[in-house]
Amino acid sequence: MSQSCNKAVGKSLRFACTVLSVLLLGFPLWAQLPPAQKLSVEDEREFKKELERLETLLPTANSKPAIELQIAKTYAAGGQYPDAIERLRKLVGANLGFDPSRDPDFAKLQDTAEFRSIMDEVRRQTPPVHNSRPIMTLDVRDVRPENIAFDTNRNALLLGNTARFEIVKCAVAGGCVPLVNPKPGENSYALGLKLNQGADEVWATDNTPEGASLRCYDLKAGKLLRTASIRGKHVFNDLAVSSTSAVYVTDTAEGSVYQLSPGTTAFQKIAPQHTFTAANGIAISPDGRLLYVSTWEDGIDVIDIWSGAVAPMIHPGDVCLAFIDGLYAIHGSLIAIQNGPMLPRIVEFRMDPSQSQITAMRILERRNPAFNGITTGVIVHDDLYYVANPQTDKQGATKLRPLQIFSARITPR
Repeated sequence: MSQSCNKAVGKSLRFACTVLSVLLLGFPLWAQLPPAQKLSVEDEREFKKELERLETLLPTANSKPAIELQIAKTYAAGGQYPDAIERLRKLVGANLGFDPSRDPDFAKLQDTAEFRSIMDEVRRQTPPVHNSRPIMTLDVRDVRPENIAFDTNRNALLLGNTARFEIVKCAVAGGCVPLVNPKPGENSYALGLKLNQGADEVWATDNTPEGASLRCYDLKAGKLLRTASIRGKHVFNDLAVSSTSAVYVTDTAEGSVYQLSPGTTAFQKIAPQHTFTAANGIAISPDGRLLYVSTWEDGIDVIDIWSGAVAPMIHPGDVCLAFIDGLYAIHGSLIAIQNGPMLPRIVEFRMDPSQSQITAMRILERRNPAFNGITTGVIVHDDLYYVANPQTDKQGATKLRPLQIFSARITPR
């Protein structure tokens, strides 16, 4: 209650002031936008240098919105809060699917009226879209799958584990059993997981502090059939298997794509002259001619496997290709799972007949209440199976929620 109310002597006046105070509690009281911070001479020099670098990248960037976001983050990190808000308004105004509340660099702004206004616009632009149905709930011990695969011969889902290297097999009819058990004392984990169904085998990426490798296992008994390793600072992330049994894998740490040809154990770097920034999801065109590589902030790079040529995916200005995790090619489209600073969503990017240009976009799933760290999935016939809540960010947690598996229908054009 205010000081004037405390000094009021009339009972009716005290009662009126009490009612007014209670009513005021019902209104949101947002924090004031902090003023721009004064930087030291050295900090201001570094701050301006970074802004100039980003502004130089902007005109030719394959994913301009990601650079705009980085500029806003730089303003926020430099304490230039009014400028950060102005940049965020511009970015969100483009209606590309960004959610600034997911980025910790804007934490000091989140309680301000200006930021709340931006988030109101985000919610207005991104209503829920549901084209998925739940198909399985898996209560498996301490499994945090970054990637999954599906064995159509046995009607079973395969899960990798980011907590340690293992592969778990879960039948659609019910019940999970180990396919590949972790080795005691082994300091490694699995990220990518893909089937070569024709050969009845599964490929998995294996990462350790000493390097990275691909491991191939028999689907029936989990027997190790083949392994290929590379030492040094590498993180094998996602992979794709061609109809000729060639395996392609993204190396996030090095910014590379490697090929492992059938019958060999030596990796060949694809397009070694090119840097695939933070290479992540990867998919192969149905004709086996093109590779699509998610380069996180940079969008999608398209590799012509036959010539080794690399080009950015051409796309309309109102379509954002940044921050793609899982990536899949089907029916002349790319199916992508976007996360990071994007509002988590599953989207279909439709391509022209050349398969190297996006012409349209369709949201398949957004604001699913079950989403909790969605990353990747697997194409099963005309559906995308995915783990809605892989909980890969909860390493070390002793209690996890049961994994919820959903299926999103992909309608052929």
